[in-house]
Amino acid sequence: MGSRLYDAGVVVSMTTMTVVHRVVDRLSGGRVGRRVAGAPVVWLTVTGRRSGTEQRVPVVAARDGDGPAAPYLVAGSRGGTEKTPAWAWNLRGHAERDDPAALVDGEQTRSVDVTELSGTDRDRGYEQMVRAYRGFAGYQSHTDRTIPVFRLTPR
Repeated sequence: MGSRLYDAGVVVSMTTMTVVHRVVDRLSGGRVGRRVAGAPVVWLTVTGRRSGTEQRVPVVAARDGDGPAAPYLVAGSRGGTEKTPAWAWNLRGHAERDDPAALVDGEQTRSVDVTELSGTDRDRGYEQMVRAYRGFAGYQSHTDRTIPVFRLTPR
């Protein structure tokens, strides 16, 4: 389904946006960039499964319920490209270990337990992601892979 040209364009644009997001976040002390196109953005910190180094990435998130203890949902869409993003592979590695990933939402940092959703739970979670950010609606049509959805439950 996907094309190399589409994938290359998305990767260049997402890499550029991530670099800009990091700079804006640092310069504003985290006050700017908490939303993209109306969708909430959180910072996810997870240890690289091969490198062992901490990776910190901004991701669009949706809340799976109400209240401060509600889990977060994130989708490893990578804009609908054929490759799953590295941070999603790293989350999969965390799901198998006892050490949590960390999530920064605004000024609050939380350790989170990671669960990859499957079946109807995954489909429902992806629908929530589409409601949070309409861009997700077209991503699945660009790829043959099933875009993973993770539930991040604050500890």
